[in-house]
Amino acid sequence: MRQALRTDGNSVLPGESSSGPLALTIAAAPPPRLRGLIRSTTFARSPRAPGRRSECGVAQDACRA
Repeated sequence: MRQALRTDGNSVLPGESSSGPLALTIAAAPPPRLRGLIRSTTFARSPRAPGRRSECGVAQDACRA
């Protein structure tokens, strides 16, 4: 999916439902240069693994850095 993104800074990446964590992970890792990230009816940490750190948690940390 990352290869399909434009690298000119004009891409907006959607993430809905279960694809939200994937969109967050892609947005947090360089490149791509995104104009924005749209998340709808999704989650950042998996509701199936309470207390377990998922790759989404890692992506959130990368966004804060």
